[in-house]
Amino acid sequence: MASSVRKRTRRRKADDPYTDYILVGHDAAASEGPAARALSTFALYGRDDGVCTEYLLQREKREFVASAADRTAYLHELDEAWAARRDPKEARAIGAKAPIDEEAWAREREDVMLALLLHRETHDPAFCEALDRTGSCAILQKGRGEWGMAFVGGRAQGANAYGAVLEGVRASRITASFESG
Repeated sequence: MASSVRKRTRRRKADDPYTDYILVGHDAAASEGPAARALSTFALYGRDDGVCTEYLLQREKREFVASAADRTAYLHELDEAWAARRDPKEARAIGAKAPIDEEAWAREREDVMLALLLHRETHDPAFCEALDRTGSCAILQKGRGEWGMAFVGGRAQGANAYGAVLEGVRASRITASFESG
C-alpha cells in the first residue's frame, strides 16, 4: 500500500461499520492524503484540465429535461458558466436547479456516474493511480445525501452512492489487470 493513502483504522463509535476507509471529496482534509482529492468529482482532468466529472454529470442531466426549450436553456447556462470559469461548484449549483424528471434521474444516476468514471479512467492517469492506491478499503464520499456519507453524532448518514461506484470501478480495474496479467 502506498504511503500517500491514509486510512482510518479505528472505529469512531461502536455502531460505525467502517473500520478501514478513506474519505474522498474536493474538500477532503489533507490528512486523508492526495488520493482523497484526486478521486473527487471536482478534480479537473483532460487536455488543458478542460473537464471534470461533476460538470459532465450535470451535462448528462439534459437527457432528463422534458421540454426541448428547457433543455436548451439549461445546457446554454451550464456550458457558458463552464467555459467562463471552470468551476465545479457552479456546475453543481446549476444542475441542482435543472428541471429534470427526478424519479427517472434517481433510477439512472448511478449508471450515468459509472459511465463517466469509466471515461475518466481512460483519460486521467492521476485518477487511476489514486484509485489503485485505495487498496481494498471502503471509499466514502464526504457529504450527506444520496452521493455522500457523513458521520453525524457518531452515526453514518447518507447513501454513499459515489463511493460505491468508485469501488465498482476499482474492482473492474483489479479484474482487468488480473485477466491481462
